[in-house]
Amino acid sequence: MTQSTATAFWPFALLLLVCAASQARADCLVTIAQGAARGSVMTSLHGRDFCSYRGIPFAEPPVGELRFRAPVPAGAWEGELNATVDGSQCPQGYVSFYTDNEDCLYLNVYTPQPTAGELLPVMVFIFGGSFTSGDNKAGNYGPHYLLDKDIVLVTINYRLSVLGFLSTGDDAAPGNFGLKDQAEALRWVQKNIAAFGGDASKVTIFGESAGGMSVHFHVLSPLSKGLFHAAIAESGSALMPLFFRTEGELSKAQRMAQAVGCPTDNSEELVACLRTRDVKTILTNQPSDVITAISLCLMQYDIVWRPVSEVKTAANPEPFLTTQPKDIIRSGDFNRVPFVLGTNSEEGSLFLFPFVATDKGIDYFNSFFEDMGRITLFLNESVPEDRISETWRKVTDFYLGNDSVISPANVHNIINAATDRFMQHNIQKSVELHLQSGHDSVYLYNLGYRGKFSLLPKARYGNTRYDLGVLHADELEFILSSGFTTDRWEPEHPDLETVDAFVTLWTNIATHGNPTPDTETPPQGVVWPTAGANKDAVTYYVLDHAPPPAEPIYGVRPLRISVVPDKFKDRIDFWDSLPLKENQ
Repeated sequence: MTQSTATAFWPFALLLLVCAASQARADCLVTIAQGAARGSVMTSLHGRDFCSYRGIPFAEPPVGELRFRAPVPAGAWEGELNATVDGSQCPQGYVSFYTDNEDCLYLNVYTPQPTAGELLPVMVFIFGGSFTSGDNKAGNYGPHYLLDKDIVLVTINYRLSVLGFLSTGDDAAPGNFGLKDQAEALRWVQKNIAAFGGDASKVTIFGESAGGMSVHFHVLSPLSKGLFHAAIAESGSALMPLFFRTEGELSKAQRMAQAVGCPTDNSEELVACLRTRDVKTILTNQPSDVITAISLCLMQYDIVWRPVSEVKTAANPEPFLTTQPKDIIRSGDFNRVPFVLGTNSEEGSLFLFPFVATDKGIDYFNSFFEDMGRITLFLNESVPEDRISETWRKVTDFYLGNDSVISPANVHNIINAATDRFMQHNIQKSVELHLQSGHDSVYLYNLGYRGKFSLLPKARYGNTRYDLGVLHADELEFILSSGFTTDRWEPEHPDLETVDAFVTLWTNIATHGNPTPDTETPPQGVVWPTAGANKDAVTYYVLDHAPPPAEPIYGVRPLRISVVPDKFKDRIDFWDSLPLKENQ
C-alpha cells in the first residue's frame, strides 16, 4: 500500500470503527464468560441514550440443597440471553406479598457503553425494605438520572426474610445469606463489569435503609474486602439496634421448624427438613415477634430474621461478621474506603405514618400513649424492662414538654423523636466511632428538602392540613428514577437542581472518592468537608429549602446547601443520656 493510499484509507477505517461502535451501542449486545446477552436502549433524564441489561444471573438459583447456603456463582447460559426484562424478585417476607420463585439472584447493568479501552466508575445499588421486602426492578430503582453521568450502574437482588436470614447459630445455617448474595454480586462485578465498560478498580456501593445498613455491613465485613472502593449509606447503619443480633437465633429457627412440622432437636435435621418445604408453607408459617395491634398498624416489620454474628469454622471458613458492629469499628479492622452516611430530616414520619397522618391515627396514639414508647420506638430492644416507662417519660418530656396529647401543633416533635431513635442517633454514633478509629474519609449529610414526589402526601387532622416533612426514603426521588417519564417535572422546577446536586455528589464519590473534589465545581459552590473536619463538632452537609424571602417555584422553595456543625447536638446528647444498651 502506497503512502497516499494509506493516508486515504485511515479516515475510512476510522469511520468504520466509529460505525461499528455505534452499532454495538444501538444493539446493546455484550459477551461475558457466561455467554452473550442482548439488552435494550433507554434514555436518561437529559436525553442521553444508554444500554440496559436486565435479568442477568449472578448466582445459581438458591433452591433445594442450595437453600440456606452461601450463594454459588452462576454458570453459563445457552444461546443469547434476553436481557430486556427484570429478573424475578426474591420471595417477600410479608405473607400478603409472598412470591414463590426462589430463582431470583439477578442483577441489572446500565451503561453508556463507552468506546473500547475506556472504563468508567461503577455504582452498585442495594435496595432497602427491612431485609424483608424489595427488589432491583427498573421501575422502582431506575437509572435515568445517574446515567446522565459517565458511570456504570448495577442494581442487585438478594434473598430476604427467612430465606435470606434464617440462622441456627452453627454450621447447619450460619445465616446472613442475603448479605452473602450481595457479596457474590460484587464478585460478579469484579469479574465481568469491564465487558460493560466498567472499571472494576472503581466500584462504589450505595444503598438505602436496609440497603444502607448492608453497605455499612460490607464496610465492616472481611468477606467484602477488595470488592468495592467507596460506600454510601442512605438512612441506614450497622448500629441500628433493631437489625443485628448475636443471640437467640436458634430458638427462632426452632419455632419456624415446629410451625411446618420439622424436627427441632438437631439443627442439621431441622435445616434439611426446611429445605423440603415449599416457599408458601414457610412464608405463611413464620414465627412473629410482632404481636400487638399497635405494631401491625404501625407496619413495624416482622424483623424476626436479621443479620447475625457468625462463628468461623472449617465448614464456615468465610463468615460475613463474627462480632458486634460497634466492636469492629472500635478495633479499626474494617474496609477503610471513602464513606458517606446521612439522614432525612423527618425519617420518623414513615415509621409513625398511621399515627401522625390522620385524626383517627393521632387519637389512637393518644389512647395508647403509654404503650407507644415500647412499640413505636422499640425501647424494649434496648432498655431494661424495669426502666422502659421511665425512659418513655423522659422522651416525652424532652420532645413534648408539658404536652401529654399529640396534636397537629406538636406532631412534628414526636416525629423528631422517632427520627432520632430510628436513624439520627445511630448514624451519628456510627460516624463518631469511625472518626475515633482514625477513619478520616467519612462524610455526613442531612436532607431537609421536600420534593414534589415525596413518598407520602400531606396529612390531615380535621380541617388542618400539614406535610410530614422529608420522609425515610425521600432522597431516592433525586437519585434513582421511579415511574420515570420525560415530563416528570415542569421546566425550572427546583427539584431538578436537587436531582443534579445528588447525582453530582454521588457520582463524584464514585469517580474521585470525594463528593466535592477540587477538580469540579461543587453544587451551589459549597464544598463538602469531612464529618471530622471540625475537631470540636460533627460536620453536616445540609440540603434544605432556601428560607424566605426566596419565593416558591411551582409551590416549592428552591434548594439551599450549607455546612452546619453539630446540627442535632441537643437531640443526640439526649439519646446519649438514656439507659440504652447501645450506649454502653
